[in-house]
Amino acid sequence: MNKINFYENFDKILKNKKIKLVPLTLAISLLGGCGYKEKADKMESHVMTSYTNFISEFYRKKNTLDCYFEQWGFEYEGLGENYYRIKKDCKNNIIYCASLDEFKNYVDIKNPTFDDIRNLLAQNSNISGEYQEWLLEGINNLEENAPDLELVALYYNLKRISIVEKTTKEIVEKIGTSGAYFKVETGEVVINPETVSRYTLCHEILGHGISDIEIDSNGTTVHYMPNCKALYVNLDTAEYKGENIGLSLEEGKADLISDIATNCTSGGPYDAQAEQLRIFNEVTNTSLADFANNGVIGLINNMKKSDIDNPLIYISNVDCLLEATRKINLDIPTEYTIKHNIVEFFKDFADDKVENGTDKEEIKETISKVLAHSNYIWINAGETFVFDSVSVETLKQESLSNIDKLDNNKQLIK
Repeated sequence: MNKINFYENFDKILKNKKIKLVPLTLAISLLGGCGYKEKADKMESHVMTSYTNFISEFYRKKNTLDCYFEQWGFEYEGLGENYYRIKKDCKNNIIYCASLDEFKNYVDIKNPTFDDIRNLLAQNSNISGEYQEWLLEGINNLEENAPDLELVALYYNLKRISIVEKTTKEIVEKIGTSGAYFKVETGEVVINPETVSRYTLCHEILGHGISDIEIDSNGTTVHYMPNCKALYVNLDTAEYKGENIGLSLEEGKADLISDIATNCTSGGPYDAQAEQLRIFNEVTNTSLADFANNGVIGLINNMKKSDIDNPLIYISNVDCLLEATRKINLDIPTEYTIKHNIVEFFKDFADDKVENGTDKEEIKETISKVLAHSNYIWINAGETFVFDSVSVETLKQESLSNIDKLDNNKQLIK
């Protein structure tokens, strides 16, 4: 069932001035005669009281929300389902851009070319030897196979990126897993020289660096990242919490970029995240470049345009699966598993279409094509160990079976 933030939608209605009250006394008298006037008077009084109470409650919650965010020092915008994107951290003077296009407003070089990127790489004395060779080959592969990628973030990252070598123990103590990481605040890429691979280096510098960027602009920190800093605020239950929506998809995106940069077809450490992102993108006609440029905000909007009623649920489930595997959780909740999330995603994609008369076979063909484009036989979750796994064939069978069972009321026929 679609969860709607009623207050946000009502606010839009008020602004558009689409509310027009018709006096019930007049309406019912016309329909049933003047003998209904007394009942109509009572009904009108009840409706007006309810309407007045609703308006009062609406503005109470809206004003309360505004007060909370002002107290916390955040400028915000609604995402729906009680989630709110942080646009600016006023206390720390940080702007969180919603897209690379917005980020471009704060830089001089807005549309660098691949030649510009190669020149910067050659000039960066902190990247040399085989590291420079790996990245140069990766940049060339991206130019050939993903020429539509925006390069502005990578351009400003390469101006300051430095490679810092540490032991596996030091890396694990910092991020909780072995491997490598990119510190967007400083431009440091931390690796273990004894274990780092071409794929890992391209994942960190090209995969993350192409769309995760932070700069100083006249004393203000300006940050763009495909994942989204947000707050969940539910005034009815007095709940609030901070979330980094789509962090898992950012890791998946970095793997997909590294796949292209290294000509890899076997996947990387974030198979489950990369494949779910690929499915989301393909179903919603979102290219990899689109996701890098517009992040989860753009993906959420494209999901809604594609009849996906609950986009935040599917994105959150991918996030929760990544978090569970990093915490070595051997008992993954069902809703976080790859199979459950993708099968439900396809059902959500299909139900409105079936209700509106789209042929089921047409929908099944779309889903079959999306899954046929997978590079995997089995999709595994876990950077070191496998915590969740499902075959692409199972995803196909269960998803298509669900479509057959859908009736015109968007319910599964038992």
